[in-house]
Amino acid sequence: MAAAPFALGTLQLEKNSKVWNILEIGLGTGILNSFLHDMFSNMNITVIELEKGMYEIAKKYFGLIEDDYQRIIIEDGLKYLEKTASQLKFDVIFIDACYDRIVSEVICPVEAFALEENLEIIKEALTENGIVVLSVLTFEEFELREVLACGEFRKNTAKFVRKLKEIYNKFEFYSVPHIE
Repeated sequence: MAAAPFALGTLQLEKNSKVWNILEIGLGTGILNSFLHDMFSNMNITVIELEKGMYEIAKKYFGLIEDDYQRIIIEDGLKYLEKTASQLKFDVIFIDACYDRIVSEVICPVEAFALEENLEIIKEALTENGIVVLSVLTFEEFELREVLACGEFRKNTAKFVRKLKEIYNKFEFYSVPHIE
């Protein structure tokens, strides 16, 4: 998830003075936002987490830091967007909101983030060139293909793969994903 905004050109690897506004819906262990916070000093990160227990786990066991550049808000992610979409704009919105148990073939995202009327709210919260990075976890291969097909990266697959490899090398990730 961390590499997608760089590979798609929304965020720049090179240090510059622009402040990137990042929204993450779904804290989990806090690894994604902590990684971005540690690697890039020019990111203003807001994380929305529904469960206070997840927040406490991230602080206690995963070293989650809150400061002027990273804040955690305990609230329903969709309700937060409904309240703020017209005022706050984000360069990247990460949606990593998952069910806490198996309720259908799709575990992530929770259904609310796939409803058309809610996609409009999410879109309203983006800057002009902003993107949404959505975590998808499914047991149904057909549904996964359908989700991946809705992106437009296929038009520029070679460029996307080249940029992704560059990002993986910079961050010293252990393996580059296989993309067909």
